[in-house]
Amino acid sequence: MPKFTYKLQSVLNLRKQVENAAKNDLAVQLKKLSNAQKQLHMVLTEQEEGFNRLSDEYKEGIQVTRLRQYNYYFNNVAERVKQQKESVKKASKDVDISREKLIKASKEKKILETLREKKYDEFLREQLKAEEKVTDEVVSYRYTK
Repeated sequence: MPKFTYKLQSVLNLRKQVENAAKNDLAVQLKKLSNAQKQLHMVLTEQEEGFNRLSDEYKEGIQVTRLRQYNYYFNNVAERVKQQKESVKKASKDVDISREKLIKASKEKKILETLREKKYDEFLREQLKAEEKVTDEVVSYRYTK
């Protein structure tokens, strides 16, 4: 019985590699998004703690110079929050792009795998026909003898 060979096997292997690369890229982008979200959470927590400290100092009486320091501090933190939100937004877009690439690569691989399965089924049918033909020839040879 001859061995099944798929003419597009090298292309299928390449598609599998592309899909794996896309999976790895998506994992990297998801990690970057997670880190950006953690950073944003840390900055927001820092901002909230600053507000709490200001509130506590305000209750005890606060000097104008200290209020100015807090003002500069909160302006700085607000800018960091803004920058970090932009980082999260960019990371989210990168995740979406990577996810789309993975979906595309998976579809392309699936098409070739489906085609391979059809060719393999066709190969098996041909082998079965060939075996039936040989069996028929053996039976007819014995019958005519």
